[in-house]
Amino acid sequence: TGTHNMSRLLIACLPVFAVLSGSSLFTTADAARPPGDAELASLDLEVAWTAQAVLDRNRSKIRHVANDEEQVYVQSTSGVVTAFNAETGRRMWARLVGRNDDFAMRAVSNSELLVIVTGPVAWGLDKFTGDEKFRYRLKHIPTAPPAVEEAAIYFPLGDGAVWGYALQTLIHLDRYDTLPPGIARPHLWRFACNERVFHAPIATEDVVAFSSRSKNLHSLSASGSSYYQEYLNAPASAPMALDLSGERRHILLVTEKGNLFSFDLTRGTLTWDVPVERRVTQKPLIVGDQVYVVTEGQGVYCVSTSLGNYVEVETDDGTRDRWHVPGVESLVGVAGEHVYGVDRNQRLLAMRRDNSVVSGRTAAGGYTIHHQNSATDRLYLSSEAGELLCLKPRGSDFAVYHQRPENQPLNVDVPINEPEDAGDE
Repeated sequence: TGTHNMSRLLIACLPVFAVLSGSSLFTTADAARPPGDAELASLDLEVAWTAQAVLDRNRSKIRHVANDEEQVYVQSTSGVVTAFNAETGRRMWARLVGRNDDFAMRAVSNSELLVIVTGPVAWGLDKFTGDEKFRYRLKHIPTAPPAVEEAAIYFPLGDGAVWGYALQTLIHLDRYDTLPPGIARPHLWRFACNERVFHAPIATEDVVAFSSRSKNLHSLSASGSSYYQEYLNAPASAPMALDLSGERRHILLVTEKGNLFSFDLTRGTLTWDVPVERRVTQKPLIVGDQVYVVTEGQGVYCVSTSLGNYVEVETDDGTRDRWHVPGVESLVGVAGEHVYGVDRNQRLLAMRRDNSVVSGRTAAGGYTIHHQNSATDRLYLSSEAGELLCLKPRGSDFAVYHQRPENQPLNVDVPINEPEDAGDE
């Protein structure tokens, strides 16, 4: 319709408007200040870049920060999304997604698409340009963010089911206003579990898994058939994490009764169970053979994902104790020899991975939104006003990929042809 086309035109124009007039959308009063070189040196860090997301500080603030290996996405409460190059901080695009002030879930991405859910509408954007690839109104309101992989996306909806969609079907439907030839319905399948799902599923090329408030853990194939259903001792208290280190494919899940479980992704085998003394509400951070778990009021602990026990370190008196740093309230990432977090006094601190010793602390300087980056060794901090700070290990030229090392760009040394000595001619 004409109204629909006009809406598309206005939204398509917004990225240009936002970039051209971005300086009028925010002010620099009370700006967040990055820590100085001397402060960061004690944390073995340096500033990689700083940037400013597009928003009107008088009426909105930052709601979500998300990232993958290539880009960082900053979402404001007004609905404007700003995308930055993860390595350089260059602003790639900015646009309004949905209507002004619509509630939006945290963005998810694959190698090409960024997907954001606002109300009952799923928006698929080219993650490098911000161009709209699809806009699809879901059958019901989502109860949790979706999980996306290269070919499909999975939505937990309010009808007590998880719906699977092929991304190319949604793109074709949006472009031509009809389903692709031979496709009878927009969705691939609907798995009716009659349970509420309040945490994002996890997905790989061949598996999607999710937990429900009814204490069930489900694992499905990409075609929607059930691999298994495990009954838990309590509902999950935090989003699940996926352990793909080595040859493992395990789900790590923390329940409200204080257990950290590791289940085989497709077989459902319980590989280990570690008791957690306090409530966990943040997604566990997995890097290599270690998972870091933040507990409420007792700080962060480290568990071996291969052995299923608390990592132990040697103390000053020669005894051994758990790897544990009290006072930590959130984690922001792992870089080099350290895991980085923020304590109850809003200080960024560096904790040695080998012995849990705190190497240094510094004030976060107004960067109060502590995003956890499990994809790379870059640390992203944001202020509510959209000031973005990227920190990297000192002397680091290129990001290290934690989750998908096979996609790490190759560092190729190009020989330089030096001019020949004139005396040899």
